[in-house]
Amino acid sequence: MITEDIWYPKRKIISLDKAKQIIFELKKDGKKVGFTNGCFDCCHLGHLSSFLQAKQHCDILVVGVNSDACVKSYKGENRPIQDEKTRAMLLACLEFIDFVIIFDDRTALPLVEALKPDIIAKEGYSLDKWPEGQFVQSYGGQAITLERIDGYSTSELIKKMQ
Repeated sequence: MITEDIWYPKRKIISLDKAKQIIFELKKDGKKVGFTNGCFDCCHLGHLSSFLQAKQHCDILVVGVNSDACVKSYKGENRPIQDEKTRAMLLACLEFIDFVIIFDDRTALPLVEALKPDIIAKEGYSLDKWPEGQFVQSYGGQAITLERIDGYSTSELIKKMQ
């Protein structure tokens, strides 16, 4: 029988309120907090590369995961492929991700405004079209554009599987 203890990565999946408390304490201790976000519907090498790149710029990496309802609203009725709990758990199992937060907003801006990370990292966004990056820079944080590995996208992966 599988016990709850085997699911220790679940402790890394936290609420926004818990994240604010943790981040406050970490920053008090001089830790640099980084943030990235996405759907992460079918985790692939492109995602892993982004997480590893982001982690190089911070001590603690927090990943925001779009809720199922949010993904459906802009990816369509057939998405997400995996539910939010599964996606969050898969990310929580990665050693270079420290915390995972599931969020319902269409963009991560409200989450970023609440957490105020030192670093925000994302691939494919120029600062003029990245409100979250602009916000982080507004209080002295750093917005980092991550390098993309060509040939890896969830949409393309789903097409191949079909």
